[in-house]
Amino acid sequence: MSTATNPFGLMATPALDLAPTGHLPYVVDQARPHPDTKTVTVLIGRAELDDGKGLCAIWWPVTGVEYDVEAAYDPARISLADAETRLRAQLAERGMQVTEFRNEDAPLTAAQRGPAWIAQYGCNPQCQLDHAGPDGEPGWHSTAPIETQMRDIDSDPDPDGPELPFLGAQVYVSGYRPQAYGRTTKVWVHNGPRTGELTPAKARQVAREMREFAARLDVLCDQAEEIAVGDFEGDPEVYRLDREHEDARIRAITKGRA
Repeated sequence: MSTATNPFGLMATPALDLAPTGHLPYVVDQARPHPDTKTVTVLIGRAELDDGKGLCAIWWPVTGVEYDVEAAYDPARISLADAETRLRAQLAERGMQVTEFRNEDAPLTAAQRGPAWIAQYGCNPQCQLDHAGPDGEPGWHSTAPIETQMRDIDSDPDPDGPELPFLGAQVYVSGYRPQAYGRTTKVWVHNGPRTGELTPAKARQVAREMREFAARLDVLCDQAEEIAVGDFEGDPEVYRLDREHEDARIRAITKGRA
């Protein structure tokens, strides 16, 4: 985040240090009710919040820019989604309704790049591909992916493969020579290395079923925790003797086949 309004690294005691804006930065979850209500836009970005107290997110009001609140979260301690949820709740307690979170670390959207960019590359306003840079002009457009903080949960992952999120999704628009081939909008839903290309309606159905599944998974976890009370470690000596017996049995079978 910009050093002009950024108190990161200066905040050994966040409740006391003033941000350069002259306002106190607020530690998330230290809210006090406020009687007024207004809508606000929040600019949020990653930062290392090392205060020795496990601080995970802070925010402070700003003026003279296109947003009302600036915030920072530590990705080593909290996901972006969870930070936004906590910020939204805390700001609501102070009479501020968040209408938009702007991720400072995300690529610029076509809308932010301006009408000339949209006209030149035929982008939808939410497209975040850099058509003039490394992304080029592939004939398609995409929003930035959303993803879980949790990485892929495959028990046998490819050791040489990239570290992928457990879940991710993005909007994909195919617009190559649209006069000839038309234009289609799909939602790519990623699960580790696998991707489903879905219509928006199908993706919404997936979201609904994920919410229902999450509730059932919570119940299943309660059952697992109850059952796990009976778990215990094996005896190392018994383990050693069993392995010796098993190895001897395998050697005898192998010898008999020779």
